Amino acid sequence: MLNKTQPRDLLRAAIAERDERQHRVEVAAATLARANDLLREGEAHLAGAEEAIASHRAETLTGRASSGGETPSVDVPENFRRARDDASENVTAAKSTFRTLSDDLDAARAALTDKECGARDAASSVLFEEAGRIAVRLDAAKREVWQLAYQLRGLTQLFLPSGTDQTPRPVRLSPQVLAALELGEPQHPPLMRPEAKQAGAWRAFHTALLADPEAKFGGAS
Repeated sequence: MLNKTQPRDLLRAAIAERDERQHRVEVAAATLARANDLLREGEAHLAGAEEAIASHRAETLTGRASSGGETPSVDVPENFRRARDDASENVTAAKSTFRTLSDDLDAARAALTDKECGARDAASSVLFEEAGRIAVRLDAAKREVWQLAYQLRGLTQLFLPSGTDQTPRPVRLSPQVLAALELGEPQHPPLMRPEAKQAGAWRAFHTALLADPEAKFGGAS
């Protein structure tokens, strides 16, 4: 059962809706393609019927020219007219059907675009949820770092007996310990900034989520 308050569940639902709309687009596109084939077939039949009428008239006039006599009637025989009219009606119906199905495909594509946007937004919400988890870990790590720093700095507050005279003297930390206490952020060349590498990992995670809502974020090494 989906929990509509959880980003992963919202993403699963959004992907299901997107995929269902994608299927509708594919069905609409296939139906339109068949309608287009029928329209082209109907237009070919109409062209054939009109060509048959033109050929009949041409043959009638040619016979008159070769034999003399009165100009024959060039009225179209009933069967020729019926074939042409039927073909014309079929083409008109096919064009109407094609327009309707074309509108249906446009509507299906628009609906798919809307659902694709919804899926991307849902995937972004999963990213934000993951960022929240990382922030919790970062807060815990910072607390541990400062606790360790306080422990090391606390040692510098002592005066310990030393030397032959055992005179209390302030504790001096080793270079290694002093270096560890430098808590400034490391500096990197512009083209080697770790944020850029991590941005690529986040982008790849977002893309992966759109295909698999169970995808996990591993970050960049």
